[in-house]
Amino acid sequence: MEWDDYLRQQAATYRQLAEKAEDAVVKTELLDLADVCEEVANREWSRTTIQRLLNHMGYDGQKVQMR
Repeated sequence: MEWDDYLRQQAATYRQLAEKAEDAVVKTELLDLADVCEEVANREWSRTTIQRLLNHMGYDGQKVQMR
């Protein structure tokens, strides 16, 4: 899976979770995460920048193929 596809998939997941969230703060945070994922997916970032962002977001370490 390409990084941009992975990040767009994550954005979609965050938006789905936001729809179900009852707490307004949680909903806002999830939508913000989705926006960040979309923004990164739409830019060409270096591997280091993407890795830092994913680490900051609590990335669980599953391997995602980067090209």
